[in-house]
Amino acid sequence: MAGKEYLYFAGTAYLGMPTNVEFQSHLIAGFSRYGANYGGSRLSNLTLPIFDEAENLIAQWTGAETALIVSSGTLAGQLTTKMLAQQSKLVHSPDAHPALFQTQPELSNLSYEAWVERILERAYTSEYPLVFCCNAIDPLWLKSYDFSWLQELPKHKSFTLLLDDSHGIGVTGKQVVAFLLRLMPLHR
Repeated sequence: MAGKEYLYFAGTAYLGMPTNVEFQSHLIAGFSRYGANYGGSRLSNLTLPIFDEAENLIAQWTGAETALIVSSGTLAGQLTTKMLAQQSKLVHSPDAHPALFQTQPELSNLSYEAWVERILERAYTSEYPLVFCCNAIDPLWLKSYDFSWLQELPKHKSFTLLLDDSHGIGVTGKQVVAFLLRLMPLHR
């Protein structure tokens, strides 16, 4: 515009990927191999193996038992929280993504550290199973969060951690995943 170059970092382009030449070459290779595909085609009478292959690769890379890939992080958050909210109480960290909200979140004006203190108190008194909805990293400041508080949860109760790592996966590598896998044996 007006002789100046501007980069667009918003919506689905916040990483600047649409103008990345290497990314474009991967898209062209993918279109050449699979054609132009739409997410709904995995429900059609002809299903492409790319969906299962990609989900198996992600599960293997993260150390998860299984993986599900959907068309957006917003859809992933909504699908997951809708299912979990049927039998549990969702508790959102202060900067959790709005896609994880099924209702107006409580405690959203607290700092992360103050939220953790409140959550640890609530964990002992809650009559319902709790689901902690958190970001793996602060997406604005790229700051990792401390999840050592998970070790302080009461051992006689069941909890679920819904961790949004969409802003870190592939950038921070397995850093968050590896840390959480070390904690998992405590609460399986």
